[in-house]
Amino acid sequence: MKLLFSQDDLATLCRPRPVFPVEYHIQNELYGLHLLLREFAGLPADRPLPWAMEHAINFGSPEPYSADATSPLPIRLAITEQQAAALRGRGGTVYPIGSAFFYMRELFARRYGNEAPVRTGTLVFPDKSTTHQNTDYDRARFADELANLPDEFQPVAVSIFWRDWERGCHEPFARAGLRLVTSGHPYDPLFLFRQYDLCRRFRYACANDLSTSFCLSVLAGCHFFHWPTGGLTVTRGGVSRFYAEEPTFHLPGKRECIAAAPFPPVDNRTVQVELAERFAGRDSVRPPEFFRRLYEESQNTLLSLPVENQNFNVPAPATRLAGWRGWGIDADGWTRTRFGFTTPAGTRGVRLDLDVSPDAIPPWPLIEVRAGTQILPLSIRPGRISLELPGGCAVEVNGGIEVPLTGGRSRSLRVAGLERLERPASTAWVWPGEPSEAQAPVFRDYGPSGWVTTGIDTDGWCHATSRASGRVPDGCSAVRLLLDAPPGPRARWFICSSEGAVRVDVDPGVWELDVSAGVDGLVDVTIVADHASPVGPGDPRVRAFHIRSASWLHSGALSMRRSASAGAA
Repeated sequence: MKLLFSQDDLATLCRPRPVFPVEYHIQNELYGLHLLLREFAGLPADRPLPWAMEHAINFGSPEPYSADATSPLPIRLAITEQQAAALRGRGGTVYPIGSAFFYMRELFARRYGNEAPVRTGTLVFPDKSTTHQNTDYDRARFADELANLPDEFQPVAVSIFWRDWERGCHEPFARAGLRLVTSGHPYDPLFLFRQYDLCRRFRYACANDLSTSFCLSVLAGCHFFHWPTGGLTVTRGGVSRFYAEEPTFHLPGKRECIAAAPFPPVDNRTVQVELAERFAGRDSVRPPEFFRRLYEESQNTLLSLPVENQNFNVPAPATRLAGWRGWGIDADGWTRTRFGFTTPAGTRGVRLDLDVSPDAIPPWPLIEVRAGTQILPLSIRPGRISLELPGGCAVEVNGGIEVPLTGGRSRSLRVAGLERLERPASTAWVWPGEPSEAQAPVFRDYGPSGWVTTGIDTDGWCHATSRASGRVPDGCSAVRLLLDAPPGPRARWFICSSEGAVRVDVDPGVWELDVSAGVDGLVDVTIVADHASPVGPGDPRVRAFHIRSASWLHSGALSMRRSASAGAA
């Protein structure tokens, strides 16, 4: 049997996965639901979904899954209208959208086509343990019964849930000579694709329970039969209880499905499909336009949530960022290379504290912060950075390098805190306490605050290749660098900026270099000299030139000339 998704290493597929949610509602990430819906509807790939989604088919249970019922998100998406009605009883807006299976099936066809493989044998879904409970029954007897099914139902493959693999519950089936397969870990985004790929290759599906696998296997083309295995023991929180049969079999929906799944199977596939479609919410499936429209509408509903100061040294669920409309930020503050949030309307300002680790600093140590229409390039060094940002605007931070962390994730900077200010943010909205008026920067003092330099010593001496980047103040559009070319032979410099490049033959003396800013107010200039000279007696350095100072200009274009005090170029 040739599968699209390998089943060669079940131990790896079933291995527990540390979860660092990108979603406000962590259950959105079960079985890759969030990725399925984003791809299906063309939603932004790097933003959390602004709603809570159900993941389980409950066959008419009046009690919704507790995490979905208690989610603070103002919008929830249910599988069926019946399940939506149960959630509406807990408050909030609820829309039925059908099972994720239907969206996965369409994406599967887009990716892999609709060619139908040959079906043979039986795929078995044993009753399973979960993170919260252990389920035990006579698996050895069940395995023996499966191994002795008539030839029509052979070969038999047993789909092992990750938790039962971890507990060793797969071993009785392996000893019976049955093939073992798995859909993987629930937080594996390929879970449903892998399960569908398996179901498409079997004629029959079987279970001793009645759960979501009934709907998904029937909708994937299998004929389902139920195989009771008698009593079972369920252990939760260290307390074990024995049941004569699975305790949810009293639900009318499950009883109806079991009645339609006898062994030996009868010719009632139409009945099974009708049941599977009803409980999986086939009539509630929505087009991509619905989700795109709801996504835009839901962004505003997030702003109705309470916005509290956040100390990321204190553990809290991922929903802590929903009111901030945060994205690209883990619940413990670690970020991806791009992340952002929205400062609350009506807030005078917000203080953002960032922790920078040495390994996260890129070779060109610059990050870019956008707040509304303003753009600020910032030099970063290891340690704590504190920024003040205006209220009522979208903030985006770009930069940093993702480095491996414990637990298998790679992240960049870390947000240490978000704090609403009782006073307006700094008028420069950059480093708290920086003067709001423009200052003439002096490179021998490490350069202007917020600028980044490479190949430039702290006293202004420059290597053969040097670069300076920074933002000009409001009202200015260029910077003038005053440069000393040291005694020695004529040099040739290649000067490159956002507006172009020039070559200049440079004799010893004082020169003025004007560089205009780009449309975002950013000056970025690189100078490459064809040779360098000794700095002077007692100084072992070899450098190309020296930057005396820099000053702002109201207008200017890329040009270089001798300083007026040193004669014409």
